[in-house]
Formats: sequence, structure tokens, C-alpha cells
Amino acid sequence: MVSEKHEGLSIEMDKLIIEQKKKVYFIKLNTITYIERELRQSYILTEDGQSYRTYQSLKQIESLLPKEIFFRTHKSCIVNLHKIKEIEHYSNSTYIVKFNAKKQTAYITRERLKTMLQCLSKNLLTGAATS
Repeated sequence: MVSEKHEGLSIEMDKLIIEQKKKVYFIKLNTITYIERELRQSYILTEDGQSYRTYQSLKQIESLLPKEIFFRTHKSCIVNLHKIKEIEHYSNSTYIVKFNAKKQTAYITRERLKTMLQCLSKNLLTGAATS
């Protein structure tokens, strides 16, 4: 993976690096369950229940993440496609994404669900064709 960077945020090899005033966090991409935006802060949630806060926007974070693994499900959420356990109907236009990690959930709109399923189908077909 190519090294990319935004101020205070970068990707090196298979890790998301978050630089803060007093700490630097190295988070393996394959441990990230999802990333959510709330009150002008982004939270990176991992499968072991850890949460890492950054002031970087989801757009900045999304631009660094591999598109074949991470998908923007909602204006306030990016999910790791490899961590999804199931998707359940919630309301007329919204679904709940449930992850392998207990008690972690995210939302996805009906339109984004259709797009995600199409992307997954393309990834599976492309992966099968290149194997």
C-alpha cells in the first residue's frame, strides 16, 4: 500500500497512524470495525472495543483507506466490509449493520446498501477472475 498523509493522519503499510498532541496511535487496518463521525470528531472503533478519537473528517480518513475494504455507508460512517456479520432492516430507508464484534452497529441507507452490494459483487467477481 502506498504511503499517504493528511496533517495528523497517515497510512503506512497496513496501519492507520493518528498523530495527536501527546500520543501517536498505530492502528492495524484489519482491526478497524468502523469509523463514525459525531460532534465534529471522528471515532475509529476496533474489534477489541477500543475507540480512537481524531478531529480529521471522514472525507480525509476515507481518502486514505483502501476502497476494496472500507465503504462509506452513511454521511457519518465508514465500515470495514470484512467485519460485517449481518445487515438488518431498521426503518423504511435505513438498515442496521451488525459486526462480528459484539454490540457494535452502524447505519446504512437503502441506496448505499444497493451500492455496497454491487461493489461486493464486483470485488468477488474480480477476485475470482484473478485467482
